Amino acid sequence: MLSRDRGFNWKNLSIDDFFFREGGGLAASWREREFSHVVGVPGTARIFLGTFTGVYRSDDHGESWLELDTITRHIKGLSVVKAPKGQVRLSTCTYGGFCWSGVADLKPLRNGSKSKFPDEFMTQLSYEDARTEYNNVAFSPSPTGIGFIYLVTKGYKTKKNFFFRTTDNFAGGLNIFPNTNSNMSMVDLPLSSPEKNYVVHAIEFSPTFAIDGIMFVGGVNIGICKSTDYGLTFQTILELPNRMVTQIVLSPKFAINGIIFTIVKNVDERTANIYISEDSGKKWKMIPGSEKEWRSISLTIDTTGKYKKMQHALVGVVSNESFHGSVLVMRQPQYKTYPLNIPWKYKGINFSRDSNLRTQDGKLLLGMVGGGALEGKLKGKNFVSIKIRGNDQRWTFGESSYFSEGTRKLFSHIVAKSPHYTKDGTIFGASHYEIYASHNRGKTWNLVYTLPFMAPRYSGSNRTLWTKQFF
Repeated sequence: MLSRDRGFNWKNLSIDDFFFREGGGLAASWREREFSHVVGVPGTARIFLGTFTGVYRSDDHGESWLELDTITRHIKGLSVVKAPKGQVRLSTCTYGGFCWSGVADLKPLRNGSKSKFPDEFMTQLSYEDARTEYNNVAFSPSPTGIGFIYLVTKGYKTKKNFFFRTTDNFAGGLNIFPNTNSNMSMVDLPLSSPEKNYVVHAIEFSPTFAIDGIMFVGGVNIGICKSTDYGLTFQTILELPNRMVTQIVLSPKFAINGIIFTIVKNVDERTANIYISEDSGKKWKMIPGSEKEWRSISLTIDTTGKYKKMQHALVGVVSNESFHGSVLVMRQPQYKTYPLNIPWKYKGINFSRDSNLRTQDGKLLLGMVGGGALEGKLKGKNFVSIKIRGNDQRWTFGESSYFSEGTRKLFSHIVAKSPHYTKDGTIFGASHYEIYASHNRGKTWNLVYTLPFMAPRYSGSNRTLWTKQFF
């Protein structure tokens, strides 16, 4: 807002199309208060504006702007699945920069012949009719070519959002015209309220998806939907009016025991309950006493002899009074919840919402707010064999601000293990706009990829300056 008469009258300077009118493409919206910071130079007409997408300068009290620099979008989700010829497919989603995906070979990184993935090996999955934020992408855990992407339409108040299916990993681009891309189609999800829009927060595949074709999606106005035909059609299996599904977790032995966990959030009451199905989604029950502000969950191996037959316990990160993370443990068959017992010298540590990861060798990685991670093993209610990882490195797998954001920009974890972990011991983690990898099961980490920066779109001339096409 601008006033030229000591605050008596105000003019709204929030504009979306300034750069477009001036020949530089569409500008980012500055209406999001949480992303803006304005500083004026006293006695002059100069103003600097910091937004989520860049830094701007005005020399006429905000009537016009120059884009000085841009900011690469923060990664909000990371996944790693198998690709042909022993390679891996890395995929990320960002807030403000769509989603990215690419196939890479881990061998050069592991044998030391290369330190990073090739520049621009990841392709941006953008769509001209979609917004750049709130998106979600997931690919089959087996190299089947099947993948899905959820995109928010620009006219989301009057138009339905997009949920696309691909059979070629989106190699043909994001278009649904059969004459130009026969490998992509629009998926119809059954809605709780057909007149309202929907949001997809969770996409989860059966561990044996290549054989059984089973997968699940969850979110807002869809509850939980299940497909048994590789995502061609979906049916509602858990109706949740006025509730939000934020995460779905399947048992590693899902094909045998049919166990599914999910977080169901009541936004108004600031609670999030754990629901469970033990028959592949036919029947559900809310676990009594789970009325916590659950942020994320994972199924972790319990190394206690007493619980060996159960093999897995649910470990969850919840928000405490300061919006930082505490860790709880929930185990079968009574599903009682206990605080994770951590040795005294680690007391006071707050844990990241997005970076609790279990590995096949029984380890549990808990990202710490502010940087680093605790690595250990679950033994009953106790966290044992603890080692601090990465506390002297620059990465931070989760920030304290993520807790106050709730689930608004969270679509998946930002740490993920290699699909060949038992052989290569590789774990990936996303920090801001960078991807790190550990090839020794979390002991040390190295930067392996940086998302491309976008050049300033408008610099005072009528030329469009891009290194990447975002709109």
